[in-house]
Amino acid sequence: MMMFAFALVGISIVLSLYRLFRGPESVDRMVSLDTINMIVIGLISMLTIYYGNPLFIDIAIAYSILAFLETTVFGRYVEGKL
Repeated sequence: MMMFAFALVGISIVLSLYRLFRGPESVDRMVSLDTINMIVIGLISMLTIYYGNPLFIDIAIAYSILAFLETTVFGRYVEGKL
């Protein structure tokens, strides 16, 4: 069952990457990048359950902080204030 969940996560990352590269607007690309970041955080959380190692939660928290900063910087860049 867990492998099925990992496969679905992989498919969702591929679809988000498609939108990232084919997005007609820069806002579409920004939303796609944020979606990929959220999917990766969920994937890291799934790895915590799969391996039973709570260290992955700390990695997911650190990654979520970096993802927030990335989204903020990219949004300011698109807005033209950077």
